[in-house]
Amino acid sequence: MNFARTLSSSLNGTELSFDVVLAKIAPILFLALSTIPYLSHASYVGLDGLLFSLYKDEDQMLAVFSNTSSPLHWYTQPVNRDNGKLYGQAVSAEPVATRNATWFQQTLNSTSGYSWLGKTWSKAQDSLFLSAVAMDGRGVISLGLPATVVIEHFAALDFHDGDFHLATNELVSMGNPAWKKPKT
Repeated sequence: MNFARTLSSSLNGTELSFDVVLAKIAPILFLALSTIPYLSHASYVGLDGLLFSLYKDEDQMLAVFSNTSSPLHWYTQPVNRDNGKLYGQAVSAEPVATRNATWFQQTLNSTSGYSWLGKTWSKAQDSLFLSAVAMDGRGVISLGLPATVVIEHFAALDFHDGDFHLATNELVSMGNPAWKKPKT
């Protein structure tokens, strides 16, 4: 929440266009992705359809963005890992998230944010713990950690012969591979 508050205050009521998103939001998302250990995904999704997302895919960093209010026009482009600047050619991409998605609406309607288990936008499509908060009534900021990092963190703890299971509301097990989502 503090991250979204800080970002919002740095915008100081500025009208958001794609150029403003590139100039003011993208560098902060890049800084978060570059400095927060294990973070692999950082996004801004605006109420108006503007989107800018950075994610790690193997040894590279990529941006996914929509520079119009149309949710149907998404692009992906490589990002310089040293300075966060886009380079190379933008390539058309399939939309992955929408403003109508449950997580987006849940985040906007919550004062404390929303967390869920999703998938990375990378080729591997690994599980990702995402946490999102509303930003100044203009959109949502989300950050994601690979599920394997969370699992390894808890696996390293000594529960003194106790068990620990971490599950989502969809009953996807993070602690016991034998525990599976029931068939409905």
